[in-house]
Amino acid sequence: MSYIDKYLLSGETVAFRTRPHWIAGAKPFYVMLVLLVTAGLGVALYGRSLDPNAAQKIYWVAGAAGVALLLIAVVLPILANRTVECVVTSQRVIIKTGFWSHRTTEMFLTRVESVTVEQSLPGRVFNFGNVTIHGSGGTPEPFRRIAQPREFQRQIQEQIRNAQVR
Repeated sequence: MSYIDKYLLSGETVAFRTRPHWIAGAKPFYVMLVLLVTAGLGVALYGRSLDPNAAQKIYWVAGAAGVALLLIAVVLPILANRTVECVVTSQRVIIKTGFWSHRTTEMFLTRVESVTVEQSLPGRVFNFGNVTIHGSGGTPEPFRRIAQPREFQRQIQEQIRNAQVR
């Protein structure tokens, strides 16, 4: 059971659930990969000037450090992605972030004035984008790099329409 499911209001149901897109974690991975390749080339050039035993030790240490850093660059974005929930319910729009400590932003559907979706060309191809919800009398609430932003927007609009019918 997810965090949000535990705190639903009576009679409230989840209509749509999404998370940040996997592409949100790709940038740190590629930056780390470029840094490791550059560092690896530097170590290789430096190791050529050393005797073979010393060079081998440097290669092993540099390789182990590189693998550890690359694992961190992969694992941390995955954990960050898994700790964010973006949910549209029959009564609210909710975003929850964090693992050890939580930050929850909620907006009742009756307070939503507009929903803006921003997608770049890669965002349209890979189906991710930024959604900003503008509430009455409040500040805009951004949802960054989420998967299926158009469906998220459609579900908000659908739930607002359903609430007005009721």
